[in-house]
Amino acid sequence: MKGFNRRLVPGICLITWLVFAAPAQWVRSSGPWNADIFSLHVSGNAVFAGTNGSGIFRSTNNGEEWTSANNGLLATEVWTFLEHDDRIFAGTHWGCGIFYSTDNGLRWNAVRDSGEWFTHRNIWILASFDGNIIAGTDSGAFISSDNGTSWSATGLCIAHPTVFALVQSDSVIYAGTDAGVFRSIDGGQSWTEFNSGLTRKCAYSLLARDGTLYAGTDSSGVFRIADGDSTWTPFNAGLTSLFMRALVACGNTVLVATRGGGVFVLTGEGDASFWKATNSGLTDLNVQPIAFGENTIFVGTGSNGVFRSTDNGGHWESVNNGFVDKVVWTFAVGSGGIFAGTYGGGVFRSTDDGAHWEVTVTGLASHLVWSLVANGGDIFAGTMQKGVFLSTDNGKQWTAVDSGLSNRDVWACMVNDNTLFAGTAGGGVFRSTDRGASWMEVNSGLTESYITV
Repeated sequence: MKGFNRRLVPGICLITWLVFAAPAQWVRSSGPWNADIFSLHVSGNAVFAGTNGSGIFRSTNNGEEWTSANNGLLATEVWTFLEHDDRIFAGTHWGCGIFYSTDNGLRWNAVRDSGEWFTHRNIWILASFDGNIIAGTDSGAFISSDNGTSWSATGLCIAHPTVFALVQSDSVIYAGTDAGVFRSIDGGQSWTEFNSGLTRKCAYSLLARDGTLYAGTDSSGVFRIADGDSTWTPFNAGLTSLFMRALVACGNTVLVATRGGGVFVLTGEGDASFWKATNSGLTDLNVQPIAFGENTIFVGTGSNGVFRSTDNGGHWESVNNGFVDKVVWTFAVGSGGIFAGTYGGGVFRSTDDGAHWEVTVTGLASHLVWSLVANGGDIFAGTMQKGVFLSTDNGKQWTAVDSGLSNRDVWACMVNDNTLFAGTAGGGVFRSTDRGASWMEVNSGLTESYITV
């Protein structure tokens, strides 16, 4: 086996290097408040946050303020970012595939998937090795050698595991999956299991560092294996949560992000090493991704958005200027501003690029808003179990438009020219050609009736 000491590509987030120098504390940032942050990425002066249900947020002032960055993005769940050559890639869920931006997130373009490799698949991890891009999905791994233009299946697709994490050590690539750890010595074309001693085979995160490979699992904590060994051993001393989300190396320090326990730092050396909590100021201990700017560390949490540290983890502060006590599911940009649909708070509108928000719910029978779409001066809102609503005055007043809509749990809305489509939970797709006044079912050949995006 090759030494575990070369390259790192994280499982759910992008990680760059930073040296820790102080006892860790955290300060909350001002960004997508109460959002479930799945991924973070730093590119130049921009920080990107991928969320569960609200797409991508972008900050250009170190997390002080965040704005929606979903122009061209057809997905709302963004799990992974990758910067490769002149492109930033975003991997999404619900069969929407991969998107890329060449202008630092101002606009996103869908990767053309001629082989339909990503149709009906979730993208969990994007990584680059030796000039190639590898996409880890819930049906194995796929590879591109031309900066995402074309893709082909790798040998890992034979087993069809869900691929959460990828790391490279020397010429060996390791994949963390829901079926354990696999390794490839031929650039990802073929894979073999590498699971001896791994009692829990759902490996969310991997880290290769200083001759040791670490694996973070979904309920059994961390396992490690030294260069030349063939059996994994558990390594959990000091951890109060065994649900691992990310493993990160920062200079001479190893960090782990957990659900329920916050962030831990590896302390000590050799057999005497253990994990120590580093959560000062971190009010949400469900930590998922971690990203590093030049002098700032960002963490994304399960329900309280983004936190940042400007003192190498000494303290954390919230950077969530926006939706207080609301979970944001969807955005739409119309001629009257930016609209945000929330889980329980209805619709909010901003006319100053997100600096301030006002609630706009008059006439809206459901405040559980799954989807929004703008078409000219019309704003349509798809809601939970109450159907579709239309506003023609920038959200001041909403009116139900659901004649013929037999399923009113509307998860997705889209408009093509002047034709409106509604995707429902259990009723398939409906179509309207008269601004929502009447609907007809259009499900011929559609074998899945739950339409989410």
